[in-house]
Amino acid sequence: AMFESNMLETKQREIVINDIDPDALEKLILYAYEGRLEIHQDNVTNVLRAAHLFNISEIVDSCCKYIEKQ
Repeated sequence: AMFESNMLETKQREIVINDIDPDALEKLILYAYEGRLEIHQDNVTNVLRAAHLFNISEIVDSCCKYIEKQ
């Protein structure tokens, strides 16, 4: 919606996303392009937070299952 409306972001080449760990965002992008999700003890919380923010339920579910197994 942000990119298809009259919001400022439609005219900018760069979008600032606050409160997201860059490595977690990289994992989401990797998942979007390659269907791979690399989660481990050191990043699961940040990946879960980012996936929740972007409403990516598959990643949220995967992170929750990973946490439950620990």
